[in-house]
Amino acid sequence: MFGVNEKRVLFNGWIMGAIQSNALAFLPSLSEGLLSSLQTAMNAGIRAVLNLPRKSIISMSAQREKHGFQSITDIRDKSLMIAALKKKDHFIHLSNSESRPNTRAKSNGDIPHPNLKGHFGKTVSAATATMWNKIPKNIRDEPYFKKASRMVKQLFKKTKH
Repeated sequence: MFGVNEKRVLFNGWIMGAIQSNALAFLPSLSEGLLSSLQTAMNAGIRAVLNLPRKSIISMSAQREKHGFQSITDIRDKSLMIAALKKKDHFIHLSNSESRPNTRAKSNGDIPHPNLKGHFGKTVSAATATMWNKIPKNIRDEPYFKKASRMVKQLFKKTKH
């Protein structure tokens, strides 16, 4: 029989590997219903890892928090934040544009939101642009990408595991 640690390794390889390696390609464009369905499938894997019954009133959010599993929205937001940090120079140039009036948003380094109507709202570039404004200022101001990406990962880390 497999123990919890072995099952966790299998879960990370089979389920989380496929989700995290392709997260930026498909997660930003999924609807809330599809994200919920994907989270339900992930929860089934977490139940298997933790030896929980298939049907019970156990809060899966609490179990994910307790055992250090990320939710599907956390994975989406983390991948978008790291992608936005990779385009940091472009976003800083946009935020410091001379054509923009001096506002609180401009002084905070925020950029104007792109058009999110129709197809453009489903693109990765629009999602990373809107995520740039949600990145905490201390992470945005970090000059080194590797340190900033570690700070993003720490922001989404659930437990000390």
